[in-house]
Amino acid sequence: RHKDGHLVVLETNGIPIFDEKGELKGYRGIDRDISERKKLQEQFMVSEEKYRKLFEGANDAILTANAETGQILDANKQAEELFGRSKEEICRMHQSQLHSPEEVEHYKELFIRHVTEGHATDYEVEVINKEGVRIPVILSASTQEIGGRRIIQGIFRDISQLKKMEAEKRQAEALALIDPQTRLYNFQYLQRRLLSEFDIARRRVTPISLLMIDIDYFKSVNETYGVEFGDLILKEFAGILQRNCRGIDVITRSSGEEFTIILSDTDREGALSFAQRVHDAISRHRFGGHKTKLKVSIGVASYPEDGMKTAAGLLSSVEKAVWITKEKGGDAIYTCPRKLRERKELASSIVEAVSKKRVKEIGRKFFNLVRRNDQNIIESVYALAHTVGAKDAYTEQHSEDMVYYATEIGKKLNLAEEELEDIKHGAMLHDIGKIGISDGILLKRGKLTKNEFNKIKKHPQIGADIIRPVHFLKDVVPIILHHHERFDGYGYASRLKGEEIPLGARIIGLVDTYQALISNRPYRRAYSKKEAQKIIEEGSGKHFDPLLVKIFLEILQKKRKRRNHKH
Repeated sequence: RHKDGHLVVLETNGIPIFDEKGELKGYRGIDRDISERKKLQEQFMVSEEKYRKLFEGANDAILTANAETGQILDANKQAEELFGRSKEEICRMHQSQLHSPEEVEHYKELFIRHVTEGHATDYEVEVINKEGVRIPVILSASTQEIGGRRIIQGIFRDISQLKKMEAEKRQAEALALIDPQTRLYNFQYLQRRLLSEFDIARRRVTPISLLMIDIDYFKSVNETYGVEFGDLILKEFAGILQRNCRGIDVITRSSGEEFTIILSDTDREGALSFAQRVHDAISRHRFGGHKTKLKVSIGVASYPEDGMKTAAGLLSSVEKAVWITKEKGGDAIYTCPRKLRERKELASSIVEAVSKKRVKEIGRKFFNLVRRNDQNIIESVYALAHTVGAKDAYTEQHSEDMVYYATEIGKKLNLAEEELEDIKHGAMLHDIGKIGISDGILLKRGKLTKNEFNKIKKHPQIGADIIRPVHFLKDVVPIILHHHERFDGYGYASRLKGEEIPLGARIIGLVDTYQALISNRPYRRAYSKKEAQKIIEEGSGKHFDPLLVKIFLEILQKKRKRRNHKH
């Protein structure tokens, strides 16, 4: 104790002193006042406790790593949640393992550069959790020295929701859901809204109908009066539809002179009555300052009366109804019969005046003629698809290999023959939109830039636009448009989720990924089939429909067993 009364902490270093007989005589030592050092240690412990509370209580994930080796030293609770791993697991990892395998080298270079420069830096990066999900984060990194050891502290702020909101905003802008000419909704909006309305009708067990109106011989209006006059006619036509619709009806311009209306809570009888009212209004009206009159073909399809089970089926049915109406000469209303009856109806309309004995023979000839015409169109479209194969040999072989697996999955699901045919066409044509992508991007050996990848992401929409005018391939359009959607909703182009994604698109998306993995690409070597199957299995429920993954892996296993048996 000091003479003024306060305690003094001493550090004593001494040695014993012995006499000639070896008995302890005393000791010689040095006492050092360490009161100030002790006080600093106590302050440090308090500071350490405060730091630990801040570290563990932070809203963001925080990691520390050895600045020399990159080995992770510590992780807080938020880091455990972000990466889906325990603290012990994280501390066995190198910092580069927080990122996807293809980007490991990039992040090693980034780490070294940061250690060298030393100043605090913010980066927007992607990390990958235990389930393989990529998570966008803002990484704030800083170097500091603790206990004589140089460390890097990284603070990871999850920006997934922000990115999702930005993506949805960009998507809305990119889709341009309003047709600039008529100010009606466009085809992209029709697809999304119809999915929603159909789902509501199915859950509430209420009817829903779809009306498609196609202006007959509109090309002649443009040729006679000019394109500008034709544009004015379309605006005027849109106005008539708006005046005759209810406030809850959704009016869209689905293509050039084709308009589609969603009639919620409306059965077939109500839809036909409405269609007649619209037809009469258009027939009475003189367009373009009393210069011309228009005729229209109107198709009607209704759920549940017409038997379709999906929104895509309803849209396909109404498109076929319009096609049949136009084949009959137009200026009429036609309600779509149940699946597979359309052509029988068309054949019977042509042979009305023929004796019953000849109906069967003429019907057979008619169907052969239709089939030949369809085949000619299919061959033309496939020829166009092969031009993509000429640009990218992988795409051609890839599409042909896909047909087998995609149709096998369809058979396991007991799909109808017509649905299997749609899936077959989807497998062959799913990448036809790549005809609109430059060779420089398709065949690039290095990693694509963000801008280049955004261009690649347009190929499903380009492909859908190419196929859409071919009426009997209408059911293939949703397959092509949505084959890059993900089961968890993080795909493109419409960010559909789960069973919102058409079944055909889910099948093609799965097989497409597998074929891509086992194929050599300009930017990487092929994975082995075993590696590819593991990736597919890991993507079940996230990237792919779990049921389809199970069926697909069983097909691959059976094929492998057959091959081994032959050998």
